[in-house]
Amino acid sequence: MSGLAGRRVLITRDAEEAARTAEAVAGRGGIPVVFPCIAFEAPADPEALRRAVARWREYDRVVVTSPRGARVLLERLDRLGEWPEAAERGRFFAVGEATARVLRRGGLRDVRVPGQWQGEGLLEALLADGAARGRTLLVRAEEGRDVVPDGIRAAGGAVDVVAAYRTVRVTHSETAVEGLLAGTPPDLALFFSPSAFDAFMAIGGASRVLEWLGTVRVVAVGAVTAGAMERAGVVPSAVAVRPVLEQVLDAAEEALSRGPSATMSADSGGNP
Repeated sequence: MSGLAGRRVLITRDAEEAARTAEAVAGRGGIPVVFPCIAFEAPADPEALRRAVARWREYDRVVVTSPRGARVLLERLDRLGEWPEAAERGRFFAVGEATARVLRRGGLRDVRVPGQWQGEGLLEALLADGAARGRTLLVRAEEGRDVVPDGIRAAGGAVDVVAAYRTVRVTHSETAVEGLLAGTPPDLALFFSPSAFDAFMAIGGASRVLEWLGTVRVVAVGAVTAGAMERAGVVPSAVAVRPVLEQVLDAAEEALSRGPSATMSADSGGNP
């Protein structure tokens, strides 16, 4: 029997991915508690990606950091009539297998996935691919980290960073927020990104959320998410190294075998 059987699992990612995650949780016998905290909108300059995609032949490689970014990129390639040639000749890097699957299903053939999916691992893979000498297009969220572009430029390479979308906080009614936080806390909470965690803290109020999470096992997806949580005062019960749903749920089952996540007071500055 799955370790999730009969356990209530809070899911905070965007509505589309939350539905997919809820289905997987239910498939293991868990009880999904869906409370999307983030959504996606067009970036401040929605034409920047169109301009970059129109010049994709100038780049030695195109790097995509999320499934959503991959879908937007494919849509742009198709609209501009560039898809057939890009599918045959383009060289793409995907941060994670989920992103790679979107690109491959879209018909792109040369899609590579670094062994490490965080920014530092991606930077190492790109430099090994010659990014210090060539030109790279990086397609990401508007609020993405700068580890990769800064590292490529420091090594002497050229990189254009283009936002495919921006992440925004979901607005919930006071009734919905109160219904969640005043009720019985779930057994487990999943946070797939720093933005989802930060949004949850803002929606519920930092001090109240910290107290509420004190009785909950918390799983962070990736070291960056775990770091954001720890700075806010939450030590995850488990960290899923890769954002592969089955592996995340494996980490969730592991977390449930431990005690609740350690939390600190909201005014502690992240120090116990």
